[in-house]
Parts: sequence; C-alpha cells; structure tokens
Amino acid sequence: MTFLTLLLLALWSYRSGAEFSGFGMFLLLILIAAFWQLEILTIYFTSDTALLKFLTYSEKVTGIIGGSVYFTLISQYTNNDYHRRRWVQAVLVGLPVFLVVMATVPSLRRLTIEEFTVHQSGVPFTFAAFDRGPLYFFALNLNYAITTVGLIILVRFILQTRRTAWPRILFLMASAVFVSILNFLSISGRVPLPGFNYASFGALPTALATMVAIYQFQLLDIIPVARNTLVESLNDAVIVVDERRCVVDYNQKAASMRSSLPDEEGELLAAVWPALASQVDFDVSTRHTTQLTLRIDGQRRYYSLLISPVRKSTDHELSGYSLLLRDVTELETSRQQLREQNQRLDQVASTISHDLRNPLNVAQGYLLALEEQVDGEALETVEEIDHSHERMSAIIDDVLLLARQDSTVDRSELNLADVVRDAWDNVDTAGATLHVDVDRHLRADRTKLLRVFENLFRNAIEHGSDAEIDAAEPAEAGAGVTVTVTGLDDGFAVADDGPGIPSEDRDDVFEYGYTTSDSGTGFGLAIVQRLLEVHGWTIELDPSSDGARFIVSGVKPVEPARSDGGRTGEQMGTS
Repeated sequence: MTFLTLLLLALWSYRSGAEFSGFGMFLLLILIAAFWQLEILTIYFTSDTALLKFLTYSEKVTGIIGGSVYFTLISQYTNNDYHRRRWVQAVLVGLPVFLVVMATVPSLRRLTIEEFTVHQSGVPFTFAAFDRGPLYFFALNLNYAITTVGLIILVRFILQTRRTAWPRILFLMASAVFVSILNFLSISGRVPLPGFNYASFGALPTALATMVAIYQFQLLDIIPVARNTLVESLNDAVIVVDERRCVVDYNQKAASMRSSLPDEEGELLAAVWPALASQVDFDVSTRHTTQLTLRIDGQRRYYSLLISPVRKSTDHELSGYSLLLRDVTELETSRQQLREQNQRLDQVASTISHDLRNPLNVAQGYLLALEEQVDGEALETVEEIDHSHERMSAIIDDVLLLARQDSTVDRSELNLADVVRDAWDNVDTAGATLHVDVDRHLRADRTKLLRVFENLFRNAIEHGSDAEIDAAEPAEAGAGVTVTVTGLDDGFAVADDGPGIPSEDRDDVFEYGYTTSDSGTGFGLAIVQRLLEVHGWTIELDPSSDGARFIVSGVKPVEPARSDGGRTGEQMGTS
C-alpha cells in the first residue's frame, strides 16, 4: 500500500507542473522511497535465503542514498550551493558506493557485515539481520552527519524567515526526523522485531511532510530566493509577489504599513493592497524605479518604488517580483517647497523688472533733459546721478540673472580660447590688456561660459587698478591692468596684475553683495560661482597670487573635432 501511494504521489507531482528549486531531487526522493518500500515488500514474501540476505543489505544502502538526495534537496531549495562543491558531491555519491564495494569484496566484507542471521520462527514473517561491522557504523554516522547538516541549514533558514513561514520549514525538518528516529530505534533494538530495520516505514511520512510543506503551504522557490536578499530590520518596505501577483513574502516594515498582510498572505496584491497594486507596472523584464503616493495612517506619503524581477535559480524564468518601497515624503515636500520658492522668486524678478526698471527709465529720461540745461558744478552733479542710475541698472540686471538662472546646461564642444576672446569683446575693457595662454577644447554651455568670463573680466577691470580712480570716470578704471587666462591640468585660471584682494576679505569674495568698488554690484563673483557649479566645476581664489587669481577646476578637456588654428598666446588690448 505504501509502495503504491508513493508511486501515485510521484506521478501526481510530476503531472502537476510544479516548478521550484529542488523539484527534480524531490521527485527522485519519492521514487527512492518507493523503491525502498519495494525492497521491504519483497523481503516479506521471499523464501530465498540468498535474496533475503541481499535485500536486507541493499535496503540499508537505499536508505543511505535517500539521505544524500534529501541533503541535496535542502541545499537546492534554500538556494545554497553546498551540493555544487566537489568534496560534498564526493561524500554524497561516495558513501553508498563505499558500502557496495565493501560488501562485494570478500576480504573487506567483515568490516561492514560480520554475520547474517535469518529469523524464521516466532516472527510474523521471515527476515534477515546482520551484525554491523566498524566501517558500516562509520558510514551510518557519516549519513547521520549529512542529515544533521541539512537540518542546520534549515534552522539557519528559519532564523532568516519571518514567523508566518516557520510551519512550512518545520514540516521539511520533520520529514527528515521520521526515518532517522526509526533507524536509531532499530539499531538499538527497541522495536517489536529486533534486527528488523523499521527505518523504511518512515519513508511515507517523510514524503507526505515534504509535500505538505511544498504544496499545501505553497512554498515556492521565490520565497527562499527573495528572503536571502531581505533584512528584516530594513527601513524600507519589501513585498514579494509570484507570477500570479499573489503576495508570498514581505518584511516587518511592509507589515507595519499594511496590517492585513499577515492575514492575507497568498492572496492577490490587488486584493491585499489595491492602492499599491493599481500603481505598479509589472510588465517589465528588468528592474526599474517609479514614484507613487499612498495614504498611510490617514496621511499622504510619497514613495520611490523599485520593482525587481525574481527569477528561478534553475532556468532563470520569471517567477515573480520584489517591490521595495522607500519613503521619500520629506524629499518630495522639500521639492515642492523649493518649487514654490522659485515661483515666488520669479514673481519678485518680474516685480524688479517692471516696477523698478520703469521708474528708473523715467528718471534717466528726465536726467538726460536736465543735462542739456545745466553746466558747471551742476553738470558734475548730474553726471554723478547718471552714474548711480547706471549702477542701479546693473544691480537690477544681476538680480534678474540670479533669480531666473536655471540649472540646465546645453553643452557643446567649445574652443576655450575663442570663448575667452568673445567675452573680452563684450566687455568695456578701457585700457586693459588680455593675454590668452590656453589651448584646449571642452564641453560647456557657451552662453553661461561667456557670462563667467565677462564677470571675471569686469571684476578685474573694476578692482585691478592701483591708481585712485574717480568713480565718475569709469572709462579709466581698467587702465594699465593685464588680465591673463592660462590653462591648467583640470581647468583654467583667470588672473590680473592688480592689487589683489585683501586677506581679510578672501573668504567673502563669492558672497552675494561683496564688492570693494563704488561701481560694483556685489553679485558678479556669486553669479560666476553659480554658473560654474551647474557645469559640475569649482572655483576658488588663489591666496598666493600677488593680484587676483581665480582657479577653475573639475573641467574635462576633450579632443578637438578639427583644428582651429587658434591664436594661443597672443596679446589683445585697447588703449
């Protein structure tokens, strides 16, 4: 009866189409158990003494083979690689082979089988028993050790698994205990028929317990594969679904977000957590990230969702998905606040553009009319007012530039020397001189890079003269100043031969509003720093330079697409 039951279980398992890690070993284990029962069944009915002795020994070898197959099943199922190691394979295969060789070689037989005894009288059926030799006990203890290691693997696996999955693993552990206990009782003689091996009677409970763990509890290979990648203390919620979108695993964080998860495990995600399922796109073959919102404890929360396909360890076919939810509510709130601040800043910029510039234009118009009507000291006063108007207009331009400056960079390949010269041409350089000593190409936003050099050149001209220049005569402010642009290994430098920046002010040069000139706005270097930062570059003041020398680093040069025939090292200037 047991033999037929095991055959039916093997046939049903094969035709069920189930796929999980170790499925092949599971079928083999049932077939070995069935063959074991066939050997015992033959012992019941045979009257041939030679066959009886042969089957008595061979059924014990079959039990040893079953232990090796059971260990391989556990190793595969828990997604370990012990069964792939050469020395482990040698032990698993070599142990039953060792017993066969020892029993067939006459000179070695007594080390495993000392003496056979056939029991015929006073027993319900005829059976044989033998006194076990030292090498047989060695092989038997080694088989027990293999089974114990398999149980240890399962115990360690339990410690990595949430409590709701423990019954499944405990069934697998129990399946190994049946045979081991009955075998121990048989050897110790604490059985109704001393000498008869009752271990085979544990084959059916072993097969049934394994099937309950795998089928009744739906213990598919997706759980051990996914669970090994989870950390229960992870601050991010993790949910694993199978190919049918049913919840098969989760961590404590996910359970704290959705309290019904423990009670609805195995159900469709759409039924367990509709709000989440409606925002998940499972039609992907590779991992990807998306954003979604959920209401947790009555509050709207923002999450970054990482969806990763889970594949079978055997054939790498898709078996489900792992969902990792990371709470990004604080980050999203900060983004919204920043977006609102930018909108308010844009409104301020519009106010500056219209409400300040329009009255300033009117004032300049009246001042132009007044200039034609006065002379002498009054004309000098008018020129002072006109200079103040120009400075105010420059401040408005810089504030608008800062307020409306975006972080997008439209990069293209540029000749740095050409950009430097174009920027110089855009600036009122008065009597200053430019020296270009750079020959490189780079990828940058041309408009932004032009503004960088224009502001650096204006800064050098406004602050670079040693002479006491009257603010009313800006045309003379840059007289005698030489500005030099040189290339560096990872960037470039802009220097002037002026008096430099006082040591006590060097930490403040990039702050908004810093200036030592009556005509400066205090925004030029702050704008330069911002324009360079959006490129991923940095700027710093060289404290060792006699004049003002600014070093830009982090620039990656590129090979020019064509030769430009640049004018490296030439002098340019106005007088």
